[in-house]
Amino acid sequence: MADNAPVDWGNLFPPAGGRDIAQAEATLGRALPAEFRALYEWHDGSPATPARCVELLPGWPFLSLADSASHWAQRNKLYEADLDETGACFWWRTSWLPLAYDFTGDMLVAEISPEATNFGAVFHASLENGPRFFEGWPTLEAALDDVADTLAADDPQPLRGLTPVVDAGRLTWR
Repeated sequence: MADNAPVDWGNLFPPAGGRDIAQAEATLGRALPAEFRALYEWHDGSPATPARCVELLPGWPFLSLADSASHWAQRNKLYEADLDETGACFWWRTSWLPLAYDFTGDMLVAEISPEATNFGAVFHASLENGPRFFEGWPTLEAALDDVADTLAADDPQPLRGLTPVVDAGRLTWR
């Protein structure tokens, strides 16, 4: 990114520190799994504005941990009456970590409960249609590997229907 999308590279926040991670974990009521912790120790997301956000995954602006925790709390409040004793309803689970937000209410989330059968999965959580597990990856590593492979290709092919384009130092997916 530093070489090919320097504007986006500059828009990434510095790494999350121990206090940032502890605060997010306190809000979420659980520890971040290692690969998600490592992601935020690399960079703590990007600005939550369309003009400066960084689409780490195709079409999805990368949330900071503070913004992730805020979206998590908002979604819990929205579905409070629908959540069962396990913290789950059709549209939402309290064990989902928002990673990205598309400005329409939809999010890219990760299942961070080790007890879940899809632990570590990254997928689309639609505000209107609920979870869209088929629009995701089995792990964060798989998602980032797909992006890296696509970006490294001499002739990048669409990933999840979107093709990477670098214009004026910014990576976008069209």
